[in-house]
Amino acid sequence: MTKRKNIVLFIINRFAPPITGGTIRVFKNTKYLIQKNWQVYILCNSVNKLSQLKKIPKLYSEIKGVNIIDAPGLDEALKRILSKILFKHIDNNNSIKISDNKVKKTSFLPKLLKASLQKIKKFLKKSIIPDIWRYLWVPFTIEKAKKLIIQKKIKYIITSSPSQSTQLIGLKLKRYFHDSIFWIADFRDLWSLSPAISESNNKTKNVNMSLERNIIKNADKSIFISESAKKLVLDFFKICENKERYFTITNGYDEDDFKNISFSQNNKNMKKLNINYIGSIFGPRMRCKYPEAIQTFLNRLTEKNITAKNIIFNFIGNLKQSYRIRLSKIKNNIDIYPHLSHAEAISKMYEADILVVLLNKSLEGSIAFTGKIFEYLRTGKPILAICPKGEVTNLIDKYSIGEAADPEDKDEIASKIAVMIKKIRSEKNNYKSLPDKILQNFNRKYLTDKLISILHKDNSK
Repeated sequence: MTKRKNIVLFIINRFAPPITGGTIRVFKNTKYLIQKNWQVYILCNSVNKLSQLKKIPKLYSEIKGVNIIDAPGLDEALKRILSKILFKHIDNNNSIKISDNKVKKTSFLPKLLKASLQKIKKFLKKSIIPDIWRYLWVPFTIEKAKKLIIQKKIKYIITSSPSQSTQLIGLKLKRYFHDSIFWIADFRDLWSLSPAISESNNKTKNVNMSLERNIIKNADKSIFISESAKKLVLDFFKICENKERYFTITNGYDEDDFKNISFSQNNKNMKKLNINYIGSIFGPRMRCKYPEAIQTFLNRLTEKNITAKNIIFNFIGNLKQSYRIRLSKIKNNIDIYPHLSHAEAISKMYEADILVVLLNKSLEGSIAFTGKIFEYLRTGKPILAICPKGEVTNLIDKYSIGEAADPEDKDEIASKIAVMIKKIRSEKNNYKSLPDKILQNFNRKYLTDKLISILHKDNSK
């Protein structure tokens, strides 16, 4: 067996399982680094994470050989205590019925407990320390990382955020080991420019800006999630020199996930048309007026005496209850599915005639790619991008792979739905798939090769 010469340590607050938008990037990097004969260590805020992973054989098989080190902080202990308290007050028998459009109200926590939690949350948001709740794992992790780096003679360190406090671990390690380590700060999201910081008080903004500037200045290399995110951050901090230290690695799709996928193909006469949204809907994404746009679209058809019974808007994933209530106002044409396995979700992508992307109208929405869009692109299906002008809409327009609409303009969204249905049902359907040459730029295997090339830019070797 070939001896592994390259060792890398990822430091990330959360790691799989479960596979989420925050963990999948490091998970897939780990998979392909191992295939390239790298030895990979993961230091994460968890308890018995490797044992949890091994209980899911399919997941574990992808990164078999990974070394996962638990570094549970105080936040993990507090979370477990709170969970026990909260579960006592949740009525699990009164859940939302998701098989149809009937929505039942779930029971809530006692008012006093709920109010207390809101006050704690409000207090923590005002803290000048970045994501203070997650920060509770930082001191423990620094010490564990030091011992691990010395013991295993680890050269390459990658800190992946959010949580933003993860980057403080990298900064402390760099100041301790100096040039003995090669540190990459991987920014999966905005920090100082995110609403959580940019809309806070001046003291909080200044502290976070200072921390982020120090991290970008001291990291050997920094990686950003998109070209516009990189430009935005570098311009914000007026960084004009040594731009060769800054890189873009987007998220992507894994070709292996598309093997052995079974799905039902729509019949040729297109009697039923599926418009599918796949993913969670909560937080800022709730602001998108997609439900109201669906109702507007259906009302327009009714006014023209056109039947819409064969047009189905499918929602697959975890939806916040208030969003379900908005959807329940649409009497027909809505199907809601629970969270599905990854393979089942990809099947639903292939079964769609139109795939829907939702991003709220914000700075973050304009510079980001939602994780699912790369898998959408891989299927070759037309995409309705309900997003602000930015990375996603530029891709849609440049390659004619769908339509884009303002997320806060229900009339425009409704019009774009109508345009897409008309084109798809006509013989002059001119929506295209992304060219293979461009698509390959989002392949996880290619993206990991790009990461390896950055690691090999270590000039001190």
